Amino acid sequence: MTLRSLEVLPFSPGSSPTRVPSTDGVMARLLAVAAAETIVVPSGARYVRLVATQDIYATYGSTAATASIPGDTTDGSASELLPYGRDHWRFFGSDVTGISVIASSTPIVTATFFKE
Repeated sequence: MTLRSLEVLPFSPGSSPTRVPSTDGVMARLLAVAAAETIVVPSGARYVRLVATQDIYATYGSTAATASIPGDTTDGSASELLPYGRDHWRFFGSDVTGISVIASSTPIVTATFFKE
């Protein structure tokens, strides 16, 4: 898989980076209802663009994502809600080797990876 560099230019909060290059580093998952799946982060990747056909929850690292959490979660272990209809860009350190995703429906999730 070939990862291209992402040129990060200043952009306004809530918007996405501009001048996004094409890449060969795209992974896709068709999720089953309430079944967490892991997307393996390619070696050298530092940025990911997550897009889904419906709302998803994501956790970065080795912990499985959860879609429904009973009560409040105040210890930092909750999964991040990534609402449908937006590109979700994330930068991660070299210690992140997987992204766990889950949904209460059956969305398709794509993860586009870039290096620095």
